[in-house]
Amino acid sequence: KIKQKMFNLPTLEELEALRSLEVEEERIEYFGKCLGFDSLGFESLYDVRFDFWYLNFLFGVEQDFSVEKLQLLLRITDEVLEKSIPEMISEGKPPLGPTQSFQLFKDLILRYTEQGPSNDRIDRESDVFSMSNVTKVTEYLGKSFYR
Repeated sequence: KIKQKMFNLPTLEELEALRSLEVEEERIEYFGKCLGFDSLGFESLYDVRFDFWYLNFLFGVEQDFSVEKLQLLLRITDEVLEKSIPEMISEGKPPLGPTQSFQLFKDLILRYTEQGPSNDRIDRESDVFSMSNVTKVTEYLGKSFYR
């Protein structure tokens, strides 16, 4: 299972509330609170990790992803980020290189698709992403995180 680590990713209820906020500043502030950035001070909202998660959230909203898809997208990209950035990994473990990181992303997202290997699926979350969704997410990350 994909683990949540450094920060709390938004719950389904929080994602639903975030989707309903129309004022960008309010959405950014609430997203920061969901992650726990409010305890780190306002300047933390400019942290690259916050930008990464927030931009992934906005991408999912633009794609009209359900809150379940949004949450899973954030969990997958969080896992990839934490294993790819030297400052975010556990001591003694080297960060993944770009090729390994991209392979991890593909492995994770394919577990939750209609075409994914059935032995890797988690019943509640299987078939979350269509192959069209996977293509769009892969293209998006290819133009952003993997650029």
